Amino acid sequence: MITRLLTKPFLLLLCSLGIVMQSSAEAGLDEKLEPFRGFIGTWQASMTMGKDKPPVLDVSDWQVVLNGKALKIVHSVNEGDYGGESFIFWDKKSSSYKSFYFTTADFYTEATITLEGKNKFSVIEQVASAGEGLSSGITQVKSTSEIKDGKILVSTSYLKNGEWTKPESRVYTASQLTPVFKH
Repeated sequence: MITRLLTKPFLLLLCSLGIVMQSSAEAGLDEKLEPFRGFIGTWQASMTMGKDKPPVLDVSDWQVVLNGKALKIVHSVNEGDYGGESFIFWDKKSSSYKSFYFTTADFYTEATITLEGKNKFSVIEQVASAGEGLSSGITQVKSTSEIKDGKILVSTSYLKNGEWTKPESRVYTASQLTPVFKH
């Protein structure tokens, strides 16, 4: 009898604690970053790199970091052939969303992000070289990301040698994979 009485309150306490912990995790994202909540998780997309070239796999993991004040996106292409890390945050000074993207290649970007609707945003990135410059001639990147039917649809164009390229599209689906970097 005593074990039954102790068990019920203990189970109720555990259930209550679980609910509080879940609520705390959900509340862990800063209010300004709430529009990005649907993107949190791990995603993958197979991308075509051109005629006669095999497709590559991009794995992207969106995480809440810095006590909910930023989102960190870690991604790798073909298990580390290329990859990078982005941070998205609300910039109080400019009253806008900002991002920095650091890559395994010879560049990084600084971006402004604009909300376009529920689960949709656009990005304009300024490419900065960490070394002697980009051999590809890309100086800006513009993209749109949107969640539809449980997938992330991404369209990207590049300002290359003064002209915008035709938009490239990718579809990301939920994934159990992890971004990998070569050491």
